[in-house]
Amino acid sequence: MSDRKKGRGAVLGDNPFGDLPRERPSRPPPRRVGGRDSSPVPPLRADLEGKISAVQEQVQSLILDVTQALESGDIADPGDRRRFREALVGFAGQMQNQLAVIQATEGAEQSAIETLLRLARPSFYLERVNRFFVAGRGVEVDRFGMDPVFERSLTPALEFMFARYWRIATEGLERVPGKGGCLLVANHAPVAGFDGLMLRWAVSRERGRPCRWLVEDELHYAPYIGMFCQKLGGVRASRENALRLLRQGVAVVTFPEGNRGIRRLYRDRYRLDRFGRGGFVRLAIRERVPVIPTAIVGPEESAALLMRIDLASSVLSLPFIPVTPTFPLLGPLGILPLPRRWTIRFGEPIVFDEGPEAAEDQAVVSRLGEEVRSRVQGMIDDMIPPSLGRGKE
Repeated sequence: MSDRKKGRGAVLGDNPFGDLPRERPSRPPPRRVGGRDSSPVPPLRADLEGKISAVQEQVQSLILDVTQALESGDIADPGDRRRFREALVGFAGQMQNQLAVIQATEGAEQSAIETLLRLARPSFYLERVNRFFVAGRGVEVDRFGMDPVFERSLTPALEFMFARYWRIATEGLERVPGKGGCLLVANHAPVAGFDGLMLRWAVSRERGRPCRWLVEDELHYAPYIGMFCQKLGGVRASRENALRLLRQGVAVVTFPEGNRGIRRLYRDRYRLDRFGRGGFVRLAIRERVPVIPTAIVGPEESAALLMRIDLASSVLSLPFIPVTPTFPLLGPLGILPLPRRWTIRFGEPIVFDEGPEAAEDQAVVSRLGEEVRSRVQGMIDDMIPPSLGRGKE
């Protein structure tokens, strides 16, 4: 059934920011004489040419007005910039709708109109006033998607969560090197990435050095959660990304338990799983960077994962549906962990003395990885209050 029979409007008007259609009306192949196209170009009718020219003049006039406003500095207030941008985007949608109507009524000239449709797209003129729109925002987003402007806007909320909501206490923070690449190897918890965010916040804000944390694919691609983590410094977990960050002198937080950590039930709290296949060990050996064992106690009580529902989770694009004391009972608000006190302890740095060839020896890598895991587990056991205890063996 066609779109017109369904009662829909012009297709191109449905999405002002969509791609141009790739399908073109079929036409006989042009005759070629002497290697050149000899088919005549059909002229546009006068009334259609007038309609298109009118739209083109409006867009060109708008570009001129925006350029003059940018050069004169008349639009300096952020609120005015936002309203002006919304007006421009609205104008783009209107122009695309108008041209879509022309296309629908004048199907014979579709190929000619396709070229002019670009005039109604935001990219046509936004590129010409790019400095105006990205001033203080998009230009600062780095290659991993971190948005410092977004982070600054959330600074009061993040500091409240760190100092007041979870009352996070740090121990041994001075053991984190003041500069140069290093790996912070920590235990994970099912708190939707908040453990990585707060650990990064402690190092970057209190230690005054760049710090990023690696996010598993299950969180990185989760709706809203992944974008939130990325804008606030989370980086998709991969060897290549970690290598780039270390060579830039960044402190990289990694959770070697991976998905097993964020899936751990409350009855198994603080019982660390194996640390993967030792990817962080290979990085530390090859790049000659220190490993700082890091233990976090508190998150597994803040968001006690009572059970997991894997059924139908793929429909919601989530790794699993968690069941906690607050979720799904409180809806989206229940995702925020409860205000239980957290403690982050940084252990003594570990520098592997093995040569570069050891990175290819799986037995050596596994042994070193288990040593780090045992160090983190021992720190957790020392930090857990006797009344709380650890999950059953």
